[in-house]
Amino acid sequence: GALHVTVDHGTFTGVDLSRATAPPGNSNPPTLTETSVQAALAPGTMPFDRLDVTAHLTQGAINLDQATLAAPSGTIGFTGSIDLPSVAADLRLALRPAIPTPPEIGLRLNGPIDALRRTPELAGYMLWRAKREDEKKKAEEEKKKGQGSALDPVKAGP
Repeated sequence: GALHVTVDHGTFTGVDLSRATAPPGNSNPPTLTETSVQAALAPGTMPFDRLDVTAHLTQGAINLDQATLAAPSGTIGFTGSIDLPSVAADLRLALRPAIPTPPEIGLRLNGPIDALRRTPELAGYMLWRAKREDEKKKAEEEKKKGQGSALDPVKAGP
């Protein structure tokens, strides 16, 4: 059978995406740090604006076709299945914090429902961070080049 559920203005328990962004300090918009990403993936509770789930039931398993949670702190996409007869799940959460061009921060949940194993998948975050560090380094080099040429003395002809 088919299943479609929409929930407006609720609370999700499992992660807290709002913890993904470090306190802004001098940075605007807020940034992601390894510590803040780990905090977001830890067990937590968060409010959401909307949860849309489309799934189908096959031989006692709920297979997620599309599931998306939208919150002020970002979005979470869900994929995978829940096997009702064995009371187990194999799910993947794709968290995208509410920042410009966010990375995908993955969390795999699998095993018995009452003891799900939580496995962070941080490759998307690590690539995003490396790219940002590279862009920052290039910008600093360009800034130094610009300052260096302004400070070079102009040599007069003979």
